[in-house]
Amino acid sequence: MPNANAETVKLADRRLARQYHPDVNGDKEAVLKMQIINQAYNQFLLQKLE
Repeated sequence: MPNANAETVKLADRRLARQYHPDVNGDKEAVLKMQIINQAYNQFLLQKLE
């Protein structure tokens, strides 16, 4: 979503975190998925600061 506002991205991040958090999701790849989600959100925050 290149044109998404900060609130939309924040809500999407939280939704994905609830869905893929390793404590909630028994999937073997849940840790990897959370790392990808966190990296993407952190990248968004860094770009927002520029």
